[in-house]
Amino acid sequence: MVTVRSLVRCVLIGCCSSLPRADWLLQPAVWLRYAECLNALQDKLAAIAAYEEVIKLVPTHSSARISLSALHQQLGHPDDALRALLPQPISAGISIIFNLIQ
Repeated sequence: MVTVRSLVRCVLIGCCSSLPRADWLLQPAVWLRYAECLNALQDKLAAIAAYEEVIKLVPTHSSARISLSALHQQLGHPDDALRALLPQPISAGISIIFNLIQ
């Protein structure tokens, strides 16, 4: 039997097959694709978590922020929806990049 999770995994494997397995979780594109899949499958809470991972890796990722805000709005969380759109200090992005290159 094919499960939703196995379908999502297949999509991710398709977009990440050229990456070494250990690098997948460091790729914003992987998290973004995963979030989009979960959102399409109406798994809003899991999609929120995945979009938050994108934003941790790339704090200025506008489409992830917009999608995250929309999901929070759909769930009736207007404060979280607004917070998702607020700019983050540039130092947050710099520290993440620094940690990745060490």
